[in-house]
Amino acid sequence: MKRTLAATLIASVTTIPTVNAIEIFKDEKNSVTIGGFIDARVINTQGETELVNGASRINFDFKRQLKNNWQAFALLEWGVNPVGSSDIVYSNRFESIQDEFLYNRLGYVGIKHDEYGQVTLGKQWGAWYDVVYSTNYSLVWDGNAAGVYTYNKDDGAINGTGRGDKVLQYRNQFGKLSFAVQAQLKSDDFYTCDVVDISSSSCETLFNQGDSAAQMVEFNSTYGASLTYAATENLTLTAGVNRGEFDIVYAAGRNQ
Repeated sequence: MKRTLAATLIASVTTIPTVNAIEIFKDEKNSVTIGGFIDARVINTQGETELVNGASRINFDFKRQLKNNWQAFALLEWGVNPVGSSDIVYSNRFESIQDEFLYNRLGYVGIKHDEYGQVTLGKQWGAWYDVVYSTNYSLVWDGNAAGVYTYNKDDGAINGTGRGDKVLQYRNQFGKLSFAVQAQLKSDDFYTCDVVDISSSSCETLFNQGDSAAQMVEFNSTYGASLTYAATENLTLTAGVNRGEFDIVYAAGRNQ
């Protein structure tokens, strides 16, 4: 009964905000737009009532018209935490937990053409997200189950399934069929430890000391692709793949 009441309260006080955008500059070739929203939520669960940040953000969208119907563009988006940090954690991720007032969500540049498609470079939504984005509405169901927000940055940055870091991506559309292919050009090493509430630096120290509870993970470039077919106004078919290999080096010297 308590869980039902908590869910009802969450649904009643949480709304999906509307993204507002204002064009602050435009001439024959260039345009600059500022957008975003503030999303604050009151949540009552497990006997506690908290005012928390939802998905607040601010973004800057730049466009420049080039010759021969090409367009250059860039997007910079930061998440904003207007309510301060919060320690409450629960599995359905209604809250966006960030200590920083500003934190990087997206940042990419690209060029596009109506016929030849678009190429983008930077931190951006991955091809896999095309397939599962509709599961990421927190009032209906949760994107965690789709494997979008994974690994130690909690936004899919490491393996390119969510807001991937260092992504090179190509997109195009032919009638009702659209597709995306991507590669993450990166080399990442990070440490994990079988210890509760340990910092990254402390975990690295344990690894260097040869502690059996510590591991170093080498996770390099990943690759992804997606296909989307808009069969009707109410039916869309999608398929996708995301692949990455990682090596685990244990402090005792064993590799996996």
